[in-house]
Amino acid sequence: MPRKKKEKVEEFKVPEITEEKKTFGQRAKKAGKIILGVLLVLAGVFGIIWYWPEFLQVLKGVIGVIVVIIGLIVIALGWLD
Repeated sequence: MPRKKKEKVEEFKVPEITEEKKTFGQRAKKAGKIILGVLLVLAGVFGIIWYWPEFLQVLKGVIGVIVVIIGLIVIALGWLD
């Protein structure tokens, strides 16, 4: 029985990823967003501490809605699985 000719297999070349240089404006924009995010987190924590009794009342009122949403997510995950 004749042998089949071996096909040449091309070597896989890993594409080189060149890192893009970010301009000063892009870096400043990113830093500004990070600083704004930190300030908003601090403001949120301060707001929760300042309005603690009211926050607890709202949280008690929203627990039912949160449980319904979590239930819908679990049903969706089970349905799509």
